[in-house]
Parts: sequence; structure tokens; C-alpha cells
Amino acid sequence: MSESRIVADDTDFADFRGCGERCSIGNFSAKLFLCAPQGGYKVVKRPNQAVLIEALDEFRDAMRLFIVRIMRRIWGKTIKNAIYESLSSQQASDFKTNLHNNDGSIESALDIRDFPDIIIENWQHVFRLRFRGDKRAHVKSLLYIIKHARDQVSHPPLDTDLDTEYTRVVLYHIIEVLDKIDAIEAKASVERLRDIMRRDQALAFLKNTGRPLKQKPEQSQTDVPPHPLPEDPLHF
Repeated sequence: MSESRIVADDTDFADFRGCGERCSIGNFSAKLFLCAPQGGYKVVKRPNQAVLIEALDEFRDAMRLFIVRIMRRIWGKTIKNAIYESLSSQQASDFKTNLHNNDGSIESALDIRDFPDIIIENWQHVFRLRFRGDKRAHVKSLLYIIKHARDQVSHPPLDTDLDTEYTRVVLYHIIEVLDKIDAIEAKASVERLRDIMRRDQALAFLKNTGRPLKQKPEQSQTDVPPHPLPEDPLHF
């Protein structure tokens, strides 16, 4: 969501992308809000989906820059040709179309679904050392989980939000990959989204149990890896 920003409603004021204004929002209503580009805000009906969409945008933009920078190290091939050779015929065709629609910008032409194939295909040549000794299978698993999440938000359920635990797991994995590629700003943005989600869940819990809403819930000093997805749709 390039022209809006999700905020928690336990903050008195917040700066937003797009409108560039400071919008006042009420405290402790246990909801997520989305600032419109024209100013003001609206309640997000599917907060998990909204959080994940913005996190995926941060991930996509950071990974585009990372992949193009690392692919420059491949000898004897242009970046475009190296990418073409890494993708399936359908993905290569889509990449070519995206290049044309984005004035030849390689970064803008890359899609999240391209990242696993490009990185794994060129693992030995350039990416193995850049991922600090991580095993190929682990990085592949992370990238495919995030790719699957991209498909989930592209084709969401008609009447329900994404599962909260699923969203939390994907956010954790996005942060892990961004940390590995040293995407400091993008990682901080996704961590902010994760913390908003935590606050919203804590506030909702307090409201549902009738407990007083006098203080913000304390945040843990350390991140504990979440449990694996209950049903992993991916097979390697």
C-alpha cells in the first residue's frame, strides 16, 4: 500500500505516507486504522490482510534491490539474461512484459513469485555466501512461505480475514529474510507492523475480558520464533 499506512489506535497522533498530515485517532478501541491519501482515517475491516499486504510491499521492494545488486556479480551474462534463465517460461514471459511496462526497470519488473527461483538457481554462483552460511533448503523454505503468503493476499477469502497465527508466522519469516539481506529500514517497518498487530490483539483481549485499559501491553524484549504453520502446503 504505497499511498497509505496502517496505524494502531493506541497512539494519539501519527504521521502517514501519502497525505503527509498528522491525523488524530482515538485511544483504546482495539482496532487498526488506515490513513487515506486525502487525509483522515478509516477502520480496516481485515486487519491481518492489511498488515500482511504492507509487509509484503516492504519485502518486495527490498528484495528487488538486493537481487539486482547481487546478480551484477554473475560473469558473462547481463542481469536480464541471467534472470530470464532462472525463471520458468511463463515467469520469463511475465518478466518481459513487466520490463516493457516499467520502462526497462529490472527492479520494478521483478515480482515476489520470482524471488525463490532466481535465488535458488543462482545459489552456488552468488547467493550462497551472501546468506551467511544458511542452508539452501532453509532459505528456499522461507522464500516459498512468503511467496505463498503473496498468493493468499492476492486471492483472499470473500468474507473472512487471514488467520492471525498464519499472519504472525509470515511476518516473522519476512523479518528473518530482511535481516539476512541487511535491509535495515524495511525490517524496521515490518517490525513496526508486527508490533501494531501485537498491540491490537492485546487491546482486543483486554476488552473481551473486561480488564482495564489503563496501560499499553508490555512488549517482550526478545522475539521467540513462532510455531510452524499448522499445515505446510509446500513440499521440497
